[in-house]
This record gives sequence, C-alpha cells and structure tokens, in this order.
Amino acid sequence: MSSLRNNSEEFSTLPIRPSMNENLVETTIDIPRTETLTNKDTNNVLARMAPRNSTLNGINPGVTRIVKIGATPSYNIISNTYNLRVHEDKSFFFFRENFTIHDQFLNYWSKRNSTQCNGKFQGFANIFVRWMNITIDSSKSQGAFGGENVSQVLRQREYSEMLNPKKGFFQIDCRYRLKYTFARYMNMRGHLPTWLNMVSLPYSLKRQAEIKVISNFTIAIQRYEYANVYHSMNDIFNVFLLHIFFHKDPKDSIILFADGHPKGHIDPLWEKLFGRVIRVRHLKQPVMFREMVWPMLEKFSPLNLFDLKQVSYIDHFRSFVMNKYGITPRSAPNCDNINVLFIWRHDYLSHPRNPKGKLTRKIINENELFYAINASFPDIRFTAADLAPMSMAEQLKLISETDIIIGMHGAGLMLELFLPPKGGLIELLPRNPKNFSKKQHDLFKNITRHIPLHYLQWQNKDKRNEVSDGYTYIPTKIVESLLKTLLGQVCPSGKY
Repeated sequence: MSSLRNNSEEFSTLPIRPSMNENLVETTIDIPRTETLTNKDTNNVLARMAPRNSTLNGINPGVTRIVKIGATPSYNIISNTYNLRVHEDKSFFFFRENFTIHDQFLNYWSKRNSTQCNGKFQGFANIFVRWMNITIDSSKSQGAFGGENVSQVLRQREYSEMLNPKKGFFQIDCRYRLKYTFARYMNMRGHLPTWLNMVSLPYSLKRQAEIKVISNFTIAIQRYEYANVYHSMNDIFNVFLLHIFFHKDPKDSIILFADGHPKGHIDPLWEKLFGRVIRVRHLKQPVMFREMVWPMLEKFSPLNLFDLKQVSYIDHFRSFVMNKYGITPRSAPNCDNINVLFIWRHDYLSHPRNPKGKLTRKIINENELFYAINASFPDIRFTAADLAPMSMAEQLKLISETDIIIGMHGAGLMLELFLPPKGGLIELLPRNPKNFSKKQHDLFKNITRHIPLHYLQWQNKDKRNEVSDGYTYIPTKIVESLLKTLLGQVCPSGKY
C-alpha cells in the first residue's frame, strides 16, 4: 500500500497512467481443461477461468484468468490514447475556461442539473452539488479534531473521525428549504443527505464582522478510506474531473477535509496537487466560502465503474500528477531494457483501528521468488520494494521507470496507473480471501482496461500454500510461466 509510515510534514503526490484503445489479449500459462464463464461486471468482456488438475513439484498451480478487452465503449467517450500534446504542454490547458469538454460522462452532469435558492444551490446528476456563499461554523460539530499522528490516536473509533455536524454547521441565506435527492450507490447514499439536512435556513449568523470570507474555489470532501491508495485515488480523480468540469485551476483551489482522520500517508498527494488543504475542525471562526462543491462519493468515480469501456481524461490526469514531480509519462514499455517491479506487502501502522499494523495477502518466500525469477530471466532488470516507508515522490519515480508490476492483491497495485500503455500487471491472490466479492477480485483488472495494460491474475487453490499470519507461498514456476507469457505480449517482437 503506497507510501505508508510517512510521518513527514511534507506533502507529495500520487500518479495515474495514459491509455490506448487497443484490443489487448491477456493470456496465461497452458491449462489442459477450460471452462467459460460470463463476466457480468464489464460489457463484452470474456472471462475464462481455467482450473488445472496437474501439479508443479507437487503444488497445485491454482487458477489463472484469460481476459479479452473489447474496443467499443458503451457510449461515445473520447478514446484513451497517449496524447502527446497533453504530456508536452506543462500549462495544463484542460482547466481553462476555453477548454471544450468532449465527454458524455461530464456532459451528462451538465445536462442533469437543477438550481435553487436564486442560484446559490446547484445539484448535478444527483451525485454532487455546488454552493455559492455558504458559511461553515465548525463549532457546531463533534468528533475527532484530525491531523494527529496515528500513534497518538490508536483504537480511536471510526465514527468519531467522520464529520458529525449539528444543525447550523452549514448556513446559507435562503428563503425556503432546499429539496434535493442524492442518488444511491447500492443501498448507500453516504453523508451528503445528512449534510443537506444540517443546512440552516434562513441565514442565522448575526454578526457578519465575525465571518471570514474565502473566495477560492473549495471542495469539501469527507474521506472514508483515507489510508487506502485505491479508494483515495478514486476520490482524487473525482476532484480532478470537477476542476475540469468547473474550469478551475487546482493550484488556486482549496481542499477542505471535512473529517477528523489522523495524518495519513496519502495526505501529501492532496497538497501536492491542489493549492491548499484545510481540516474543517481547524477552522477557528465561521467562514463563508464564495464557491464550494460537495463532490460525489468515491464509489461514483469513473475508475470504479466496471461498465465503462473507457475513462476520459486519464491522460490529462496522469500528465497533471506526474508533471508535478518533473516526470513526463512514457508512451510505451522499454522493450530494449524491460524493468519488472515486485511489490511486497509488509506489516505497517496505517490507521487507528489496526494498532498492530497487521496485513494479509503477504508473500512468505519473497527472497526465493525474487532470486529464482532473476535467474530465469537474466536479461531483465528486477526490482523489489516495500512501498510503505517510501515517499510519494520516491514511489512515483520508481513506477515511472517500471514496465511490469508483479504483486499480491492490495492497494499498492493502484500504481499500475503510472505504467506506460501496453505495459503489464501480474496480480496474485491467496486462497479464498475473506469477504472478497467478484468485483473486489477484478478491481485492478478493471483499471488495466483504461490504460491499457496486459494483465494476468493467478489465485492459489492449494491450502498447503497458505501460511499463518496472512502469508502465502507463491510457487516460483507459476510466476516464471506468467512472466514469460506476459513478456510475449508486452514485447511481441522483442528478445524476450
């Protein structure tokens, strides 16, 4: 999981990668018997799971999936190709007022809007809203202060870290009560309906002189999985799209953390990308925000929607993030000198509810695996890294030089977004991960479609490979076979 145990006060950033709309075929090792299943999560995707009866050195090699990616989107969205202009132009023209949005996803938001309170309230597609001249009185809330070191708040309840506003926390000068319904994700509406119920009408702050005014474009976000790179990246991508949608330059904007989470390793990402980050409980007086957006839930991120064949502005997002670190995204793997990165998962302290920092989905034979694969592919450069102690800048530099990632299922695989188009990802899974749905199995496979990447997934089926304390033994012959297959896809005419 990316850049954990980073106690530095500095703020850094995370990344995302571009896309080329090619028909990539993700194949696997030879398997005697196959069985075809329909993947209901993605349109026109054929997922074939192939059990294997034979063994390698007495170990069941498990299951590997073959996935074919279709090229036709469910509706017209800009093709995700490596956009040279986007990556060479460091001015980030896509935030400007004259940038024309050609994306039906964002255009849908624009068409599905409603206005109330003489323009002071605008709702978009029932998933996010914009306020004009809304005041926050942080004294009318309860819960954790936020921003502490994790070690200072061990075993703190998650509920106390969420914004628990009382009536009047939000205040707006309006003559009538607002009526608005937020869309559900599954059976969840999240915090936005509660926030709306806490808006005081009419305006109740009597002494205007006590109110500080902030004119910067502000996004007030309540984070749920603040220490998880996958979920945080969905939040950040949502906020990025809102800056394009409203034609706002991120360097002038404010991100208001409307929660009480302690300091997290992903906090640096927010401050690197956006002008300023403020924690709502740190506001010492009532503050009026001239323009504030309550963004959509993380679950509504295009990166999290499995029925989308393409996600627009991946190239723009990748360019925006990586250029902040002085890195220009690559357009293709370096087949003359392929770099393969093993991502290890080690225990670490990331949030108060896990005071021992225990992780699952760890590899017990890391050294054996690393050196065996090195010996099998002497012409390839291999690197192994535990991302937890690394800064965001270090992680981004590492992944910008990588062509193929190999690792256990975990949030750190979200770094696939930094890989060049037509690079590769090999995802490993233990036997029967607890509480894993079909969608959770396919989270990172879904992302590969938008870059796009060659992808292989292997899941252990032999209980003898499972070790206590969250460890799995990974057969070296399995990874060798997977990597050999993937190299043939990433560099079909190369020396590998």
